[in-house]
Amino acid sequence: MKAVRFERTGGPEVLEYVDVPDPTPGENQALVNVEAIGVNYRDIYERERDGGGAAAPAIIGTEAGGTTDDGERLAWAHGTASYAEKVAVDRSKAVPIPDGVPTDVAVASLLQGMTAYYLS
Repeated sequence: MKAVRFERTGGPEVLEYVDVPDPTPGENQALVNVEAIGVNYRDIYERERDGGGAAAPAIIGTEAGGTTDDGERLAWAHGTASYAEKVAVDRSKAVPIPDGVPTDVAVASLLQGMTAYYLS
């Protein structure tokens, strides 16, 4: 599968689009075929500084959404390795996407929705 990985911290030039093995879900994880990812400040922190998220080398990204092979639609804002075609996400960090809500809207709503709620 394809993923966006960084081997060292730095600017956007450290991001590479590479082939990586499919993730293997562990206990209480769902294997999700990613349909949309969130791109925001958190990802910049992750690639720019040590201690800002996953340690390099790693697949970047914390929020995404998609569908499992059995049709379950999930989104998350606090996962890992979300810039990938497939993600093994902890079920405790994922929420179901309601019928009628597009995946990209669900993904965009999570972190920004939590921020708006906190600020209000």
